[in-house]
Amino acid sequence: MLRIILFTLLSACLQTLSAQEFSTTFFGETQGGDYLPEYIAGLPDGGAYIVGQTNRVSSGGYHVLLIRTDAQGNRLWERTYHAGAGTWVAATADGGCVLGGYSLRHPFGTEQGFVSKIDAQGEQDWTQYFPQGNHSEIREVKPLANGGYAVCGIVSQPDSTGQNVFWARLSGSGGLIMYEEITMEGRDYYPSIMETNNGKLVLCWEGADGDRIRSYQPNGTLNWERNLQDWGYVCVRPAAIQDAAGNLWLTTVYIPLTNVITQFFFLRLNSENGTFLQEIPGEI
Repeated sequence: MLRIILFTLLSACLQTLSAQEFSTTFFGETQGGDYLPEYIAGLPDGGAYIVGQTNRVSSGGYHVLLIRTDAQGNRLWERTYHAGAGTWVAATADGGCVLGGYSLRHPFGTEQGFVSKIDAQGEQDWTQYFPQGNHSEIREVKPLANGGYAVCGIVSQPDSTGQNVFWARLSGSGGLIMYEEITMEGRDYYPSIMETNNGKLVLCWEGADGDRIRSYQPNGTLNWERNLQDWGYVCVRPAAIQDAAGNLWLTTVYIPLTNVITQFFFLRLNSENGTFLQEIPGEI
């Protein structure tokens, strides 16, 4: 039920789509099974791709679910894929989409992150699985200007109680170009990745020892890293955006060590070197 409520709020952001129609038409208990949405991506024609999971009787357990709608919220088609769940979807220039999530394809039930390219009719062009840990899951997939994809997610290893962030680059045909697992103390969560206007990649995540933002060259060379805790800030599901001047913006919360009162801030950073430029108080 919580997922349905959150999805209804998210759907309201797409003005061409009715949040109430989605929540009552597509999701909830249906013929003995569940439709559980995770993410929605709007399309230029006013329609949307919706990704999640379903355990309908016909699918034989929880499977990756993808729905394509038109601008009025009518379902054009629905597809289920392998066992697991979809957690992210992004539209691609050819009218299809790229989705990520986790697969339950191993006999012991371990979850393995995957990315699939889907055409405009819902057919799979390719699927790339990521190095298997005790659990791995894709959190975001972003199409790149060169036709490839940037990917980020979380992974835990069988011999560790920690949870690490990873990121990767894929070619346009799904080939794994590079993969990096970032090992930190404790458990890390909610990575987010973006491409800047000069082709660099920016990765953010929540960390047990401080929330981080990193800038990489396209070949994976690290440009710079900042620990927001050093500046007194923490992030909840951090994500960066870039303005017209090329600077990065982050949404953060400042928690003074001597005061229980928190305050919401926008932070502006220089994308070339990570220098702190500006702090703008927000309103909650």
